Formats: sequence, C-alpha cells, structure tokens
Amino acid sequence: MAKGFICEICNNSKDILFPFQFDKVVRCNHCHSCYHNNCYNKRNKNCPKCERIESRKLKSMAASEQTNVDIPE
Repeated sequence: MAKGFICEICNNSKDILFPFQFDKVVRCNHCHSCYHNNCYNKRNKNCPKCERIESRKLKSMAASEQTNVDIPE
C-alpha cells in the first residue's frame, strides 16, 4: 500500500498526493515529502519540511553552544 501525502503548502486534505503521480507531484530529494507542482514552484523550490528541520537544527546547535560556555570561577 502506498503512503499518501497532503500538500503542506496548500493543506488541501481532499487531494491526497502519491509519489508516483509524476504529472502533478514534486518530491523533495532530501526528506521525500510530496507537494503539488504549482505549490512547490511558487515557493521557489524551498521544501517547508527541510526548512523546519534546518531551523530546529540551528536552534539546537545554538542552545548547546550556550550551555557549553565556560563560566569563570
């Protein structure tokens, strides 16, 4: 059974997307999420899921750097 996706950009839950729908779906090469061609192209090819992952990664790195700062005695 194939895994269906909802386009995270337009959130149209009535139009379930499948990776094999090459005529209307773009699949992110990194996270493998699926989006409508038109929705994805309007975002200048930026995957919202990858952007979220990167943002969380940067926040986590910044937080760990703050906790690793040497405290003078």
